[in-house]
Amino acid sequence: MRNNKEYYNDLVNSRQQYDCWDLSKAVPKEDIDYILEQFHRRAAVKQNRIKYKINVLDWSDPELRNDIFNFTMCEEDGLNPDGTCYKSPNAQTLAHWILVFDVDGNSLTKITNNELYEDALVEVGIAADFISHSAASIGLQTGFCRCLSKDQWKSINSINEKLDISNPSDKIALILGIGHGLEQKSMINPYTGESVRTWSRVLPERRKLPMEKYVTYYCNDEY
Repeated sequence: MRNNKEYYNDLVNSRQQYDCWDLSKAVPKEDIDYILEQFHRRAAVKQNRIKYKINVLDWSDPELRNDIFNFTMCEEDGLNPDGTCYKSPNAQTLAHWILVFDVDGNSLTKITNNELYEDALVEVGIAADFISHSAASIGLQTGFCRCLSKDQWKSINSINEKLDISNPSDKIALILGIGHGLEQKSMINPYTGESVRTWSRVLPERRKLPMEKYVTYYCNDEY
């Protein structure tokens, strides 16, 4: 009989970051409802005080989705063949569904000082981790994005108008894509019909540091 650790290992190993999506496969709203209901009931929240909003978007407003995609413009020096800067939005935001975590002080969260703002960022991280594993439990993948532009004004104005987020470059804490991940690492933007070059293809050599580089034990070694 399998134990809880084995089930947990299956869940953890099934979750990984995706930045390309197979939009030919449907993700019904009922799946997102299930994920968010589990999150609402089970995720840790300090003193039960919610300090953020979650804006849930499918593709029913494709222009807004494309604006959000363009809003995640990021650049890296020297990644083009000619040594120039590579600049591209992040395709995590082209997923079937995206969750836009909003810590805007004008929202229902009423964040009015830096301490609450910092608490909100921590709790968004806790929430996103819970949601990503909840999605994995039903066979869906997730993609995290925090690369937000300060000069894509069409996108900024669209987000401000349609999602009521003032200064989204500072007040969007995270965008989390949820859907069926695409292993090929390339996809078509459904709004423009153009091919998207993804960051996982641009930066395949980037790997996490060895654990001993950033985890330090202060304990008795005799266990």
